[in-house]
Amino acid sequence: MALKFVLATFIMTRSLAAPAAEAKPNIIMIVADDWGWANVGFHANEFNRNEVRTPNIDKLAVEQGVILDRYYAPRMCGPSRNAMFSGRNPIHNSYVNSPMGDMPENRETRDDYLGNAFDGTPLGMTIFPEKLREAGYTTAMYGKWDIGQATNLHYPISRGFDKALSFQSFTIDPWTYKSGVPYTPNFGLCIQDKENPDFMNFTYLDFFKDDLPAFEYEPASTCSKTTQTGCRPCDDIFVEEAIATINNHDPEGKPLFLTLSPHSLHTPLAPPEKNSEEFAFITDDVNNQATYSRRQYAAMVSKLDTEIGELVDALKAKGMWDNTLLAMFSDNGGPIYIDVDDRGVESYNGGANNYPLRGGKLGNAEGGIRVNSFVSGGFVPEKQRGKTIEGFMATEDWYATFCNIAGISSFDKKGNLTGQPPIDSLDLWPYISGEVPKSPREEVYLSGAKNSYPGVTAGDPYVQAFIDKEGYKLVTGQIYDGVRTGPIYPNATSNWKEFGPDPNNPAYIYDCGGDTSGPPLNPNWGNPIFVEGEGYEGACLFNVFDDPYELNRLDTSTPEYAAIALRLSERMEAITMTATPLEPVAELTNFACDYVTDYWGGWLGPWIAIVEGEEEDNRATGSKSKSSSKSKKGKKGKKGKKGKKGKH
Repeated sequence: MALKFVLATFIMTRSLAAPAAEAKPNIIMIVADDWGWANVGFHANEFNRNEVRTPNIDKLAVEQGVILDRYYAPRMCGPSRNAMFSGRNPIHNSYVNSPMGDMPENRETRDDYLGNAFDGTPLGMTIFPEKLREAGYTTAMYGKWDIGQATNLHYPISRGFDKALSFQSFTIDPWTYKSGVPYTPNFGLCIQDKENPDFMNFTYLDFFKDDLPAFEYEPASTCSKTTQTGCRPCDDIFVEEAIATINNHDPEGKPLFLTLSPHSLHTPLAPPEKNSEEFAFITDDVNNQATYSRRQYAAMVSKLDTEIGELVDALKAKGMWDNTLLAMFSDNGGPIYIDVDDRGVESYNGGANNYPLRGGKLGNAEGGIRVNSFVSGGFVPEKQRGKTIEGFMATEDWYATFCNIAGISSFDKKGNLTGQPPIDSLDLWPYISGEVPKSPREEVYLSGAKNSYPGVTAGDPYVQAFIDKEGYKLVTGQIYDGVRTGPIYPNATSNWKEFGPDPNNPAYIYDCGGDTSGPPLNPNWGNPIFVEGEGYEGACLFNVFDDPYELNRLDTSTPEYAAIALRLSERMEAITMTATPLEPVAELTNFACDYVTDYWGGWLGPWIAIVEGEEEDNRATGSKSKSSSKSKKGKKGKKGKKGKKGKH
């Protein structure tokens, strides 16, 4: 009898305890935009430490979390965010495969938008927010989207998010919320036609709430970096909305997935005056204005840190922190390039510092791809807190990792049915949580683009860099922004310019072989040259475990390193053969520009609105397309009040 009582008690206790043990954690994902390796306290060096002020982030990472020391991301924003959401490396995701000319104005019919949908994640792929919503999560997204905007089906609200406030392009002016010239001069919505100055200078209000323009947040026409009174930078609104979502969430109900993707560290750097004044000790240099960019960047990092602190405080106040996993990482390395800054002055306007890593954003040197990353929150096992782990993790691995934590399969059924490549994502949670001693990822491959020139996403994809489990890294072609910078960067002693004395050999390029038979703008320039049985011609070999700063190029004329280079070359070529092919490019037109101007009144909305059951004449394509009733209301409501505001 006693035994039966004990067994009954045990079974009842187990049944009562099961729901708590199986409770799904809240997941907060923070994607920093263009975050420099040395622009955080736990990576700062003795020379720049006084200008890196990130106490909240440092506490989360160093004391309460796990630093992911060998986290690798694609070399620029769009491909990185596509990899993150889709679970596919850019080799297998169409974003990196579309030529610069293959923008929405090249699509001739409605159906052209429904395949790879210009520079964005194909609709045939399931992105992981859809998976989390299927697993019972409430989902919300605030900030930068950058994975497609051709139709309403590409917007966050149609791709797994219950609510969203976002800008769709790769950057906006943080005070005017506008995209287009001069904010995103290569945005490509309108043909850059010198004979048509309206198209050369057109800008768009790029602020969407769910499936309508965020009319209530339209700033005054006077708002700008230099006129801030009565104005709000876009990140203030994103953080406010994120905190409101937390405050309104029921912790006893569904778990919450929230992603915050601030503009913050991306150009144009335009911090509030109070943040900039905090770093007034970083003075301008009259020669190249480099320190101006550094001060603006430092101010934005400090502001980002404050916002992260506010978000965490809200989670704690709501009683959600103990069952929350917070993941924060950069979409790519910090930008170190020279360009024209917000004042129209040539300067090192990227403003970031990746020291001691070589290079920066846009290139596959370590400074462009090895990025700041950590997890924190009460869901992180106590035994792991305060650790730095050195196993590989890639951006695409969040897909399988989050699916596992949510208790749902990472298999993409829709992608399988539509013929999409399978996910490249690996589940890293057993490694991060300390259940297993080694990362399941034993290699990292990083994409480049043939038939283009360095720093551009255009062209046929190929594996440009590859790192194996022993730390050997092989790089082929021309590495954009592959220079070495000092511990304080940028500053008056920075000594590289966009082009060196020889126009055929730019100073910012690190030469790792490839076709250099013509000038850098030659479409074939930098293409890898693979020779069967010999490997890639002129490729650079490093060991980034022994030499993380890529100081010492290993001599591949020796038998030992020649064999390693050949082995990696053959692996890279094999992966390249699986790459998603390019699509043909249609004839250029301006219909997409006309459409957002006429239909949305100058707000950057979908170029074609699609919903089952309704059809409307589509002025952009001249064909019939299905249109969202909500979009129609947005159009009529806006025009009824203000007409075609923003047209040219």
